[in-house]
Amino acid sequence: MAETFADYPWSSGSFYFNKEKYEAIDCGYVEELFGTKDELQRFIMETNLDELPTVRSDLGQIIGGEEFIPLATAMAERVLERRALNTVAVRTSTSNRWRK
Repeated sequence: MAETFADYPWSSGSFYFNKEKYEAIDCGYVEELFGTKDELQRFIMETNLDELPTVRSDLGQIIGGEEFIPLATAMAERVLERRALNTVAVRTSTSNRWRK
């Protein structure tokens, strides 16, 4: 059993307040909400994780209420847009290397 949520292998907890970032996780959003790793840890420890509300959406099962769906959707779209821009940038830089 993991000692903290950040130690759990399927948790995103190890990415918050850490130099190592993962593109699919909006670490800045969570870090801005809690301010410090200790505050995030305190919140997790004080929350009854057996009673988290979940709701079904186009994105799949989401932890949170109905009011969270628009925010989750916007955040997912932002990640997809960022990936699309990165793909275009890579294709452009690659194709420019071969032109004379």
